[in-house]
Amino acid sequence: MLSLRSWLLSFLVTLFLLSISTVADESTIPSDASSTPAAASAAGDAGGEGVVDMVKRLVKAGLNGQTTDVEAQKEADLKDGIVRLTDENIDEVIQGGSEDDVWLVLVHGLPTELESSKVVEVHKNTSILAKANTLRTEFKFARLNYVDEWKTCSRWMLFKPPWLVIITDKGEKLRFVRGNQIKTDPEILWTIFEKGNWDTAPLWESEWAKGGNRAWLIELYIDLTARITKYTARIPKWPLMILVSWAGQALLQWLHRPRTPAPPAPGTPAPGRITITPEQKSAAHRAALKKKQDQAGSASGSRSAEGKKDK
Repeated sequence: MLSLRSWLLSFLVTLFLLSISTVADESTIPSDASSTPAAASAAGDAGGEGVVDMVKRLVKAGLNGQTTDVEAQKEADLKDGIVRLTDENIDEVIQGGSEDDVWLVLVHGLPTELESSKVVEVHKNTSILAKANTLRTEFKFARLNYVDEWKTCSRWMLFKPPWLVIITDKGEKLRFVRGNQIKTDPEILWTIFEKGNWDTAPLWESEWAKGGNRAWLIELYIDLTARITKYTARIPKWPLMILVSWAGQALLQWLHRPRTPAPPAPGTPAPGRITITPEQKSAAHRAALKKKQDQAGSASGSRSAEGKKDK
């Protein structure tokens, strides 16, 4: 078991790392991300809050981790005219449309994530170009928050944003494009969609996909996680971090504990020690010396015999 000093040390280190990560996430917003609507709205709200409100927000983030600014997210979606998808409404929205609808769903992270913020901006500007083309009304633009909508992201097996998900046939067909594969120029990206080149992306037809042989495992994972979250949602994250850190240290100490030899089986005689007396040691030395001399003499005799034979 860990000593009290080790436990206190791990506690302090965990709190220190948590405070650093929280302050960095909350107060350091990349300059490139400030141009996005969500980041600009969040920065505007933070700028207008008082000192007490700011302290409350930082303390809440430190205890429970960084979360989504829902109000800023709503304002950004309304301003950009882009649909917000959630775990609760995604089936209704996607299946309630037309068979010809092509949904371009951007799965993004928090506004403080630089890569997600860049792709959000490209996605928004591409939607503006699409709305300007009144002849191509089948393209629908939507956003899905990776941090909050974990059930949908689990069903799609997405582990890190951003992703562009192309949904057709009322959700029956899915295509995935990684964030680093998305064109950063909105005009080029819209040209790809307008000319129909988007269908060159491979369909997701894995065993883990909807209707696949292993899809039930994902649903089981979602159900179990939801049940656990139901009881742990009210617990702040920092006690869980301390508990995990303590358990990890205890496991490492147990794995690196000194190994004790197994006791001998019942009835097994104990191994005896071999002792050599000085007389035995001296006799063995004389025998080895005599053997060496005999070998040297035999070798000398064979050489003299060979010399006589040559003569």
